[in-house]
Amino acid sequence: MSKNFFSRKYNKILIYNELVKIQNENSNGINNKLIINTSNGLYFGELKQTNPTNDTEIKKGDDFLTLANKMYLSLLEKYDKSLDAKVNEEVAENPITIELEDVTLITSGKTIKMPFVSIFVDKIIGVSIGSVEPLTDSIS
Repeated sequence: MSKNFFSRKYNKILIYNELVKIQNENSNGINNKLIINTSNGLYFGELKQTNPTNDTEIKKGDDFLTLANKMYLSLLEKYDKSLDAKVNEEVAENPITIELEDVTLITSGKTIKMPFVSIFVDKIIGVSIGSVEPLTDSIS
């Protein structure tokens, strides 16, 4: 049986995501994104909102992150029914993640582009809204 989890931090991120949408509707062509600050760097991306579900049926047309989530839930379901689940001691951890799409990561002076990333909410230091500006080598 799957557990439901609650995170104040996750819900705050959902509010910031709504602010990004509102700001982008009222902007003059500026494409703001959610900015997630972690010890690894700054992640700029669009929050993929998923409805928590126990639906593990893989359907044609499921996007990559939906497919990954369904496979993960299916794996957990099988594990929970296995003998291993009865004899193993589970490590306590926070399983809540956010998924960003169309991601730019700025870390250690490098810019990395990724189609998506999952970030565990307990690794998030801060959240903001903004856009990625091209870096210049010269200082004015």
